[in-house]
Amino acid sequence: MARIDPECRTQVLRSLNTFSPFFRVPDWVVQTSLGDIPESKLLEVFILPLQDGDGGNGKRFSAHQLCLNAEKDGRIGPGSTILLPGSGNTGVNIAYGKDAYGAEKVIAIIDSISVPESKVAQLIMAGASIAYPRPGQTTLECAQELEDQGFGVFINQYKERGAPEGQLRTMNYIIREMESMGKGLSFFTCAAGSTAMLCAAGERLPDAFPNIHIVGGVYEKKDEPVPGARTREAIVRDISFDWPKVVGPLGLLVCDQFSAFGMNRTLITATRRLVGPTCGLAIESGLRRFRYFSEQGELEQHITSHGTYVMVGISMDMSLGYPDEYMKVLKLKDEALFRG
Repeated sequence: MARIDPECRTQVLRSLNTFSPFFRVPDWVVQTSLGDIPESKLLEVFILPLQDGDGGNGKRFSAHQLCLNAEKDGRIGPGSTILLPGSGNTGVNIAYGKDAYGAEKVIAIIDSISVPESKVAQLIMAGASIAYPRPGQTTLECAQELEDQGFGVFINQYKERGAPEGQLRTMNYIIREMESMGKGLSFFTCAAGSTAMLCAAGERLPDAFPNIHIVGGVYEKKDEPVPGARTREAIVRDISFDWPKVVGPLGLLVCDQFSAFGMNRTLITATRRLVGPTCGLAIESGLRRFRYFSEQGELEQHITSHGTYVMVGISMDMSLGYPDEYMKVLKLKDEALFRG
């Protein structure tokens, strides 16, 4: 019979309070994108690498808070099956950590079109089972149907409070570290998936940094997916959180797939850190929004008390998880020096 594994439980709880240090993006990356804007010389860009932790991605904070809340409410416990629709990152974390709750099985319900095979492999390696919706059925509808049929407990990361609640830990860390470095914060930027990160940012960061602007990046509907992100249309369709209040009248920033992967490649070269494609999307979106405010003559409203502009972008996972996507989008095979 399934039972709670105390060692796994300790590891999961420890991971919720473990963060890696920020690292700064070299100025030449900023100048390559914004060099024609004089104020860009005052811009410092930092990345928070949330992939450096158990589960290998930054969804662990939301994933385990969702489970802790479900456990407290008596919805899951030893022997439970967890039904989890999504793009995969949350499922990977819960599958690796299911023994912390005594869960028997995690069924990840994914879209066969938007979720790459590399993410399916990550889920299976983590111990998750895979389910696909019927044609015309969303992953959320499939999860609800499976719960109604008694297959397990549907945990809805797009609606339940645990998702943004878990990322409040991330926001507290950002505030603490920015203050310890003696810096304010002008821009916070992340790829928009479940929007839990965005909503946590909107709930916590403005109190500490009144001049902050929060950017949520999405990819264009016509493109192939940016793993871990969503299109605006999918967010409007599926997400119940109040993300429009956070991003304000400018809304989500749409970025094409090639630019997101291209910026990701630049960041890997510049920082020697294997940040993932959502990081490229986040930084590219943040720099584009900086340019927009400059063109509108509205940049100064986001300047810090130190007379600089500071941007923090989130890296949710690693580039190593998506080899086929990099080869396809950036056409890396064309750069091969030797051919058989």
